[in-house]
Amino acid sequence: MGKKILFISLLTMGFTYSQTALYNSGNLRIHQEGQLGFHTDLVNDGPFDENVGLTGFYGTEPITISGALNPVLYDVEVVNDSGIWLETSLGVDNNTNFIAGDIITPRNNPAVHYSFFQNALTIGENNGSKVEGYAMLSGQGDFSFPVGDQAQLRPLAI
Repeated sequence: MGKKILFISLLTMGFTYSQTALYNSGNLRIHQEGQLGFHTDLVNDGPFDENVGLTGFYGTEPITISGALNPVLYDVEVVNDSGIWLETSLGVDNNTNFIAGDIITPRNNPAVHYSFFQNALTIGENNGSKVEGYAMLSGQGDFSFPVGDQAQLRPLAI
């Protein structure tokens, strides 16, 4: 009897799989001094916009951010050489720390962009870590967009 249960358990393990994305359909919030690290895709269909902590995007596989609602984060850290692919806009209120990997928006859809809000700033942008695609600024005067193509940072200052 025990061998049959073990055999059935081993057989069914091959048919199981793990979650491939974090799906938010409620209220998700990062509190002050809180930290949330993504190593998988984010599907955001719920409010995720009153954050005051750090959100990091890490790993070696591409991460896709999609969903019906646009996340607005406080501090963002990018450490993913394969890139962060936006299918919905993503905003930052405070700081984006570019360490490794690009934030990539679709070239055929300017409505999807990386948004820098009133107090947002960037550090660490370089040829290997920048916004590749569309970026937007809201509530600031002078700003240098950390944008570029696949191979090179080409900052755009206003």
